[in-house]
Amino acid sequence: MDKSHVTELIQRWRVLKGNLTEKASELETVRKSLQELEGEHAKMTQQWDLEKETIRNTSSAIEAQVANKKDELQRIKQETQELHRKVEERRRRNEEHQLVLSKRKLIVD
Repeated sequence: MDKSHVTELIQRWRVLKGNLTEKASELETVRKSLQELEGEHAKMTQQWDLEKETIRNTSSAIEAQVANKKDELQRIKQETQELHRKVEERRRRNEEHQLVLSKRKLIVD
């Protein structure tokens, strides 16, 4: 090998080494960016899981409140029916008593 050929190989090796160093640097930058994105993704996933759990808890609490209100409404309906029944019974007895009083009055007159 002559000197010019060796010089050419050395120059080519230097260019390739420079390219390799540049690509390694780019790769390192991409790796760091990827790590940042993975960290952000993990953080967002954790926040989303927390938000989902909060929504589940809120939903469960609301469902419990709705169930309680339904029970209360059912109880109120039953009490109302019972009161209506008592009122009707009282009216019936009052009418009967009124009839008895009317008959007595007729007898007395």
